[in-house]
Amino acid sequence: MAVLLILAALFVPKGWFALRDAASSNNFQEGSLAPLVVAELDRSYERRVYERIRNYLGAQATGDVICSSKEIDTENENLEEELYQAMNCVLVSALQDRGYMMLGEKLGGAPVGIESCTQYVLIRESDGQILLVANDILLSKGEGIYAELLIDGVDGTVYYLSSDEYGDIRKTQALLHDGDIELWYWLANDNYAILSEVYESAHDDMEETEDVTLNVQENVASTVINYLDNAYSDAWIYEDESALTFCYRLLFGQNMTSWSLEIDDIEESNYIRLRVGFQAIVSAIPEMAQRIELSRYDDFFE
Repeated sequence: MAVLLILAALFVPKGWFALRDAASSNNFQEGSLAPLVVAELDRSYERRVYERIRNYLGAQATGDVICSSKEIDTENENLEEELYQAMNCVLVSALQDRGYMMLGEKLGGAPVGIESCTQYVLIRESDGQILLVANDILLSKGEGIYAELLIDGVDGTVYYLSSDEYGDIRKTQALLHDGDIELWYWLANDNYAILSEVYESAHDDMEETEDVTLNVQENVASTVINYLDNAYSDAWIYEDESALTFCYRLLFGQNMTSWSLEIDDIEESNYIRLRVGFQAIVSAIPEMAQRIELSRYDDFFE
């Protein structure tokens, strides 16, 4: 065991950096990255969700992203931890608390089981930097009903979620309309730490002012409120007899992207399908891009 540990300490880091060199020289081979531990080996993996998505969007905008995939053992303990983190985030908690989605016996649904998991590693091709490690998890809800989550392999951040739910599309549309359109805009901004970034930036700016009579906290709060007031200009609603879409623009530094919440009627069944997430991330994963198409903010101007 001691010999194996020494060999691992000597050769695993070297092998990892060799993989990164191969990626940057266009020699990257699918399946060459170890499951789940890839982010641990690469100490430069961004832990802050806001910066992680911002960096990814910058590379994606220039077409500088490649994707690797690998099947993950559904019995892996890390998956349960990541799934727990995802289920308890601000966004998913709100969806479940308001009855739009049910996962688990405590919420009135059948117990879920992990059917499969594929790990996707999105890498900046020009330098081999890992941008996102995302696990695509298929959950069985019983009776042939499924949910799918694309979540970060480190902290469970939800990049995409789809869940089939028993219900009536008309009643769900009415329920969503009874709520405030700003609510989901606020939740998305909060879930991906955009509001925290706005707050911290505003706080730093206020502290640099020479006017000591300013109430820093009140002015910072005003800045955040003004940011949220843009919900009406940064949101679009589409509705017909079988669908409802809320589509928002979210700002990550200089990079703006679409995030949507969509409800669709599943024909010839008593189920509706809830989908939320970033098309910009789904589109970088070939297998997912072939079967998933979320609304884009710019689509409403075409």
